Amino acid sequence: MNTELTEGECRYFTRLFEKLHSAVGPEEADMYKTMIAGALEMALARRVCD
Repeated sequence: MNTELTEGECRYFTRLFEKLHSAVGPEEADMYKTMIAGALEMALARRVCD
């Protein structure tokens, strides 16, 4: 199983973590945490299916 992130995935995660870092309030931070968790789940699922 390939465990490396693609270049596109790296850019997406970088943007999400930057947004999480600059989040205003706990609700916005929770939204970005949820998005990061979902993106990680999708990336893992793609690798399991390959």
